[in-house]
Amino acid sequence: MEKYYLAALASALGYGAPKRVFQLADYFGSAKEAYEASLAEVFASGIVKGKLKHYYSSHWKKSLPDFLAEYCASSGTEIISVKETIYPNALKTITSPPAVLYVRGKLPRGKKLLAIVGSRKATSYGIKVAEEFAATLAMKGIVIVSGGAIGIDACAHRGALKVQGATVAVLGSGIDLLYPANNSKIFASILETGAIISEFAPGVEPLPRHFPMRNRIIVGMCRGVLVVEAAQRSGAMITADMALEENREVYCVPGNIYSSTSKGTNNLIKEGAMLVDSPTEILEDYGLVRKTNKPLKIENANLFNVLTTQDAEEANAVLSTMAPGESLTLEEIVINSEMTLANVSNVLLNLQIGGLVQQQPGQRYMRI
Repeated sequence: MEKYYLAALASALGYGAPKRVFQLADYFGSAKEAYEASLAEVFASGIVKGKLKHYYSSHWKKSLPDFLAEYCASSGTEIISVKETIYPNALKTITSPPAVLYVRGKLPRGKKLLAIVGSRKATSYGIKVAEEFAATLAMKGIVIVSGGAIGIDACAHRGALKVQGATVAVLGSGIDLLYPANNSKIFASILETGAIISEFAPGVEPLPRHFPMRNRIIVGMCRGVLVVEAAQRSGAMITADMALEENREVYCVPGNIYSSTSKGTNNLIKEGAMLVDSPTEILEDYGLVRKTNKPLKIENANLFNVLTTQDAEEANAVLSTMAPGESLTLEEIVINSEMTLANVSNVLLNLQIGGLVQQQPGQRYMRI
């Protein structure tokens, strides 16, 4: 039951304070003890203060943990906390990861993820681009992540589904309120190969302020974000800004200079986002297609020795994130390789012994 109390605490704290959820649980000894503590005891902890006191008082519901347990059992929904190993590794690295996620379907494990976002008022050009990119990338094993909205989001999900690829929809509402309703067929299909997730408890309405919160999850789960069409002032542009703040790659498809739905994407390209006009460019950047279309050439015995003493796939996954002479942080390598921190650390140690990677100050690593 502990995870249901964690979820109830997250709900009572307004979702924007994930650290406080665990601070309260630690202070009282468990999430259950924290949730069952009196308001006076909670406020005396000094963790819930200011305006949050009023919010907590008005949103605390004694029956919520039991309701969540019953709902999850009857609906096939799973709650996972940020401290569990099945929680998406990349999402753990963002500034404010959700304390818990509600999950229906199957979260991808060991896969490379790409977010595709854009205008809800997609043009025929945007629709074609989103579907074709999503389909091509999904066929290569990339999981497509988007927000389940109309427009580019729906096209991204649809493109992946057309080729039986995996796709994940992140909601700005409770997991039981599949919004918008006219995408119900898409949501049903997503559950066959992927997952629908939310940080919001069942019954929470899709309020405008929830969508930027949803967008940080879309960004956090992925190595990169592809913006297909976006007006200068739009949710997709907010998502692109979040991606840059969280050190994710931003890819943009150039658009019609006379179209308002391409103003944002074209300006992102001007500001340094990676222009892509083919899915192959993303596959190359993800290390799934080599730019030379030639196999990796083993040029020294050190590399051969390393690859024969540890899992070759993991070693190549780490090496493919690092261009020769490029210096990356440990966190960046974890995100780019889609591997766990423990695995990456072990691989880097062996690569250093083999003379292929050099550790630099500030926990940075350079491929030699």
